[in-house]
Amino acid sequence: MKFSINKVAFSSCLLLSALIPCVSYASQDTFILKLNNLVQLALEEEDQRIASEREHIRLKLKNEETLTLALNQAVQDALSQEKESLEMENAIIHAIAKQVEIDNIALSQTETNSDSIQNTIKVASNTQTQDSNINTKLTQNLQTAINESQNKIQQQVSQYRKTLLSEASNNNSRHNNAPTTQLAKQGSSNSPLQVSANKKVGWIYIGQYINNSWAEKILSIDKKLPSKGKDYKLDYSVYMRAKKPSRLSKVMNTLASGDQVKILDIRPSGKQGHYWASVELLARNILK
Repeated sequence: MKFSINKVAFSSCLLLSALIPCVSYASQDTFILKLNNLVQLALEEEDQRIASEREHIRLKLKNEETLTLALNQAVQDALSQEKESLEMENAIIHAIAKQVEIDNIALSQTETNSDSIQNTIKVASNTQTQDSNINTKLTQNLQTAINESQNKIQQQVSQYRKTLLSEASNNNSRHNNAPTTQLAKQGSSNSPLQVSANKKVGWIYIGQYINNSWAEKILSIDKKLPSKGKDYKLDYSVYMRAKKPSRLSKVMNTLASGDQVKILDIRPSGKQGHYWASVELLARNILK
């Protein structure tokens, strides 16, 4: 439409320019004025068309810039979640290795105690020949108790290892995009505690809270979020970090299952229901 108007305007200009010599000099001013008006109208319409095209190009460039920023943010979020997932897997592996080492030490101590008891029985048998029958019966009873104790310990060690491997497998499948530091379960909530000589304060991951319930949790707690100022026991081992969870900061301590902490502050992390808490270590589990 604009092109047609411009074409008509310029055609009219050319026609008027051709007719100017054919009219009287008194009418030439009128023709020239009309010619100027047509030229001015054509120039204004052309300027409007150019301005419209420029605005269209500006809006298109703005939309492309907004889309680029959104894509960059999505990539950054994905990388951050992948780092947290790798951190969690490393923590689980560390906990499994530590538990296996503890189990091996316990077996070694049991074998040492067994040898010591057997040596004591042999000495008593040699020095008390008159009570040989009693000593023989006592030896048999003690040997039976030792064997039962060793079998029970081996069963517990085997069960602990299966639990650790099961927890590690479940955590790896649930935390492909979760920033967590959940470790394997190590003991019951009523384990004896030992007051810590040097209290520590730091941030720990406490679990994933979705739809008013815990999908997974570190603390020994019911379905509600923990309250500030209250004490809780840990159901899982976890790293204590120096700073709040904007990014994974340096590990400053390792808390074990059964340790007791006091909640100082609670912060959500991301949009998947993950929570971190600032805690003070109050007591250690002496059986860990």
